[in-house]
Amino acid sequence: MTSLREDLRADALALPDPAKLNADQVRGGHCCWCDTPLTAESAVDLGERREPEHWFPRCCTACIRAADRSHIGMCETCVEEPGTCQTASALRQLVREHAR
Repeated sequence: MTSLREDLRADALALPDPAKLNADQVRGGHCCWCDTPLTAESAVDLGERREPEHWFPRCCTACIRAADRSHIGMCETCVEEPGTCQTASALRQLVREHAR
């Protein structure tokens, strides 16, 4: 069984290129998608990454909800075998954990 963060490492979750992000986004202080400043309470941890460079993507709750909604339409597994995609399950769990 994999961890939630390992499930999000799948290619199906499109994270931005860290080389194109500012220092706050790379260190996890701002949302990796929309650049919103994050706090320990507001941040959604997407797991430490080592490729293509070492960085710590985190996002805001609005962006994790958007990622969850857009993932299903772009993922071949979600379209062909609903309910079997580990990335979709991990995204749904993160949305539930950070619902306010």
